Amino acid sequence: MKLRPPFSMLLPTGRRARVIAASPRSPRTIAEAYAALEGAIEVDGGVGSLLLADANVLRVALAQAGILDEAPVRARCINCGEAFEVRPSLSVELGPYLDDEGDEEWSAEEDDDAPIPPIELPGGAVETAHLRNVTVAEAAPLRSALAEAELTITPEIARALGVDALGSERDLGVIAAALDGASEDAGLAIFELFTEIAYPMRLSPLVRCEACGARTRVDAPALREFSAEDLQPSDEDAVDYPDDEAFEAHARTYFRALTRERGVYGVRLLVEHGVPACDEGGNPLLGAYDPEVPEAGELAQPGEPPTVRVFSRAFRHEFGDAPEVVLDELEETIEHELDHHEAYLSGEDPVHERELDQLVDDERRRVGRTESLRRASAEARSSLLDLVVRLWPFVAIVAAVFAWRECS
Repeated sequence: MKLRPPFSMLLPTGRRARVIAASPRSPRTIAEAYAALEGAIEVDGGVGSLLLADANVLRVALAQAGILDEAPVRARCINCGEAFEVRPSLSVELGPYLDDEGDEEWSAEEDDDAPIPPIELPGGAVETAHLRNVTVAEAAPLRSALAEAELTITPEIARALGVDALGSERDLGVIAAALDGASEDAGLAIFELFTEIAYPMRLSPLVRCEACGARTRVDAPALREFSAEDLQPSDEDAVDYPDDEAFEAHARTYFRALTRERGVYGVRLLVEHGVPACDEGGNPLLGAYDPEVPEAGELAQPGEPPTVRVFSRAFRHEFGDAPEVVLDELEETIEHELDHHEAYLSGEDPVHERELDQLVDDERRRVGRTESLRRASAEARSSLLDLVVRLWPFVAIVAAVFAWRECS
């Protein structure tokens, strides 16, 4: 639904701003994107006083109001790999900001020191950094520097990034020199911390893939200081991840041992290496339990045995950078799905009910409490209208019959 100015918003930090009608703008650089807020919003203290988290929520709101043009970007489904185009800002749920609920997933409080890859300082290597929230005005030097071919970290840029300390070192000159000579991994860690502070989690909306139903996170607004591609290492180290054959062999060995140990019989295991199934919320599943399930691509037949399924591609996506834990996670998933089987046999599955409740809670948190109620009410009215439309011919016939009898 397109937003229609003027409207007010309760921003993540608790400040209030008003979006007013303005001529359309088409920013092409990050500096132009923040400059486009001028003249389009009203806020005490002006645009420059806004913390970046507030400013970026307003950028999304302006896109949804048709004031800021956001070109479509290509994304790729995390589940099936299908590519699709999306305008990320149009997928953000702004309900909590528009309905004065606030953003419970974002805090203006400055976090504790964050772990980072080692950075060498004159007194030795440090492995923590502290970043603070910065305003639009304070971050201006960073935006100017990003227009250059290569980013050089000076004390001014370190301040614009919000880097307050590396370990116990708080001298910006020392910090800047250390950051400028830091490893790629360490530098990316600092840029990622900056992004986490500047862009609330709500600005990474989930977009559903039409091919498989999975939901993939995209960055909104699409134009950021550091894109998702910027934050990827240029040459990731190869990891010793189990191949499909080893993964399936481990799954079957553990499944046989566990079913014998529990005295569970008549349940089969399917290890699927294709596109994983998704839950009702569009989340790719690590595993699933079906009282009756067909083979992949086949229709279910009466008498099919209860089946535990595990999806190797989902494990690779979730734990691909931590192969040392993947087999433990596989075992835990098989145990979880057998718990569902035993609960099914008992006639009650409280674990499944809790999972469904969690999906409802997640959706309510994503959309916002007030907006969730509005949508539920609209759906109820739509269902009632649909029922009336479907029953109308029958009602008309009955009315005609009664009228004919009265006339007779």
